[in-house]
Amino acid sequence: QALAKHEKMGNKIGMAITLNNLSIMMREQKKFEQAVNYARKSLTLRMEVQDARNTPIAQRSLARSLYGFGQYEEAKQYCFLAL
Repeated sequence: QALAKHEKMGNKIGMAITLNNLSIMMREQKKFEQAVNYARKSLTLRMEVQDARNTPIAQRSLARSLYGFGQYEEAKQYCFLAL
């Protein structure tokens, strides 16, 4: 519901936050493919709005989801980007 509200309002920051939270929830449930998808969308939105302060958070979240999904090299790349 939160995601739909942010989409309706065009609130990309709110969408990014919600998508990251969904990614964390999916990761905790070991649903890594879904976690990766949500994390990628969150990161894309952070970059679109040039949110330099929070982009590393999205990169780190994506890295953790990729690691859980077994995509170790790509996870490592996003870890380095988040630094």
